[in-house]
Amino acid sequence: MLAGAYISGKSFLQPIKEISRNFRITIYCSICGDKSFGKHYGVFCCDGCSCFFKRSVRKKMMYTCITGTGTCIIDKTRRNWCPYCRLQKCLRMNMDVSAVQQERGPRKPKQTHDSNISDIKIKLKDFKSKRSAFSLVTKMNTKITSTDDFKYEIATQILFSTLQMAKFSELFKVLHRTEQNIILRNVWCQLFLLNLAYWPIDVTQFLRNFEDEMILKNIEFCRSLRLDSIELPLLQTIALCRSDLCYYEESKQHVLAYQEKNQLTLYYYSSVYSPTRFGQLLLVLPTLMGSIGNIIISNLLKPSVNSDVYTFPIDTIISSI
Repeated sequence: MLAGAYISGKSFLQPIKEISRNFRITIYCSICGDKSFGKHYGVFCCDGCSCFFKRSVRKKMMYTCITGTGTCIIDKTRRNWCPYCRLQKCLRMNMDVSAVQQERGPRKPKQTHDSNISDIKIKLKDFKSKRSAFSLVTKMNTKITSTDDFKYEIATQILFSTLQMAKFSELFKVLHRTEQNIILRNVWCQLFLLNLAYWPIDVTQFLRNFEDEMILKNIEFCRSLRLDSIELPLLQTIALCRSDLCYYEESKQHVLAYQEKNQLTLYYYSSVYSPTRFGQLLLVLPTLMGSIGNIIISNLLKPSVNSDVYTFPIDTIISSI
């Protein structure tokens, strides 16, 4: 009897396989919501998002948000619309950059000078294609360079985008609103300058006054580091990890753990460039602090609301988002 059951095991086991397939628990991609068949780089995600993340990290792709806000919806039908926001969501969901770095990639022949040039051209072409959302603004640029209106408008847009991205970050989700506001009041200037330096529209062409010299120096310093689309958000997240400004012990422990994880990720990733790059990147944060915040308010933000430098409602704006 057992032998007969064993011989006919194929037909006997087939219904069991069918049942297990029908009752399999469906797991969805943490990035776009499509079906996931396992973990990739530490996160349950679909094959499409996994390949996108791996490709972006390996090729050090520089993306730009198609809307300029960094808040595009990433779901199954719209995941290919904005690669910038898709990559940011991968990072927010804690996809492991270092895992991609340590993973054995395809064997490549030694790059020649010509191949380096072709890679640069491809990246430039991709970067330009992602700036379509700013085409109208760029056309306006040629018409209003004689006024400062455009400068104030762009600066205000960058400020609101910076604050929104911080408020909706994975780090801030577990912090009390009071703690969020206190942290942002202390680090908004650092986040703003980093975004200002790498914004798709070059604001430096409008900073021609003597009072703008300090802002220009900070922008040039940020740009000299040549941050890519992985390093920039990691550095901004580390800037937000201010456990010393948290009221509650639970919040402090969460921030410290988040800080350690992001610093390790940045360390492993930046080590590809240079062993000393990690230290150079961390030093940029204290450099962007100090009185530069008042200069930004006075020269870039104050005119947009017709406010006095001492009464510019930066605290109110932070609390309202």
